[in-house]
Amino acid sequence: MPIEIDPTRAEGEDKRVFFLSTEQHDNIAAWLNKKIDIPFLPDGKELKILRKIVIAVDRNLMKVIPSEYLDGAHDKTFELEDAVADALKEYAVPALLEAIPLPFLRRTLQRKVVNKLVDLLVDAIAEKTTLDEKIEAVINGV
Repeated sequence: MPIEIDPTRAEGEDKRVFFLSTEQHDNIAAWLNKKIDIPFLPDGKELKILRKIVIAVDRNLMKVIPSEYLDGAHDKTFELEDAVADALKEYAVPALLEAIPLPFLRRTLQRKVVNKLVDLLVDAIAEKTTLDEKIEAVINGV
């Protein structure tokens, strides 16, 4: 029987599917719902769609950002150089937009949502904070 090789993963790479917790999905979607308006949708439906987008981005994060960097979002001692953080943001947004079909949103709105998500995540990695602390700060407007 032939061995199946997943070309999207390096040998021995982390087998996690999701990086974020369910609570983080909910909190990030609620934050995005305050920041972004999807035309012609009531807030309840908007929140559900944003949560689905957060989950879709999460499912693809480890394909575009190495887990060694992502793990830094949970480690207060981890810090990225500004140039590396900028490069991650510059690469991750178009890569995620390519990987995630969002035909129900205008392209500019797709970019805005994914950009905010990537900024939040990379900022948590780059700064000496955790992702949960960063999420709490943005929700509280700090």
